[in-house]
Amino acid sequence: MRAMTLSFLVALVLCFAGEPICAMGQDMKAEPQESNMLTFSIQTDKQAYRFGEPILLRGTWENRGEDGLSMNRMFFAVPEVNPWRGESDSWRGVSTSGYGVALKMTAPSGARIPQVLSFIEMGFPHAGWFIYLRSKEGFFSKIADLWEEFGSNLTEEGTYHITATYFNFIERKNFIEKEPDLPYGKEPWTGTVESNTIVIALTKQTKKKGDGSIFE
Repeated sequence: MRAMTLSFLVALVLCFAGEPICAMGQDMKAEPQESNMLTFSIQTDKQAYRFGEPILLRGTWENRGEDGLSMNRMFFAVPEVNPWRGESDSWRGVSTSGYGVALKMTAPSGARIPQVLSFIEMGFPHAGWFIYLRSKEGFFSKIADLWEEFGSNLTEEGTYHITATYFNFIERKNFIEKEPDLPYGKEPWTGTVESNTIVIALTKQTKKKGDGSIFE
């Protein structure tokens, strides 16, 4: 019990210090998957939300290899992993980009929740989309508001499981520049990497007798 209390206090200290480790969504898988030494993990700011409340999902990427790598930081949430098709077509509402974060959200009943938010393509890729991560260096960014992505399909009270897959299939030859300038002349990291799985709870808003306030 003492060890658990100490761990909790350490987590609180890191949280208020603004470290990326401040993740309040319950983590169901301790270690994120590695893919060519790039790791990817997700977290939310808390464990329980009311219906309609923003659910901010953040991601953390870390280069655990000995060499640096160029990572595509220009991503958006998509329903599934898609290969690069050599074009950018935002009008059809279909990802043709070959890069992004594919979200999987499962309801308390076990059903997969379909996304409702249409996403926007960002045009043809170029070197400015990429960030260079040195060995043991990380990158931290917002991925999406899950209520905006899934909102009208979130109808059940209870616990939801969330997993994400980061992917990039963009290579230097796909850049719009004839001679793209990436740090140290490296090819960008390509492949897929799956995150940890987290669990959040959704509850309906109710009124407390006497003062009309809202509570969970």
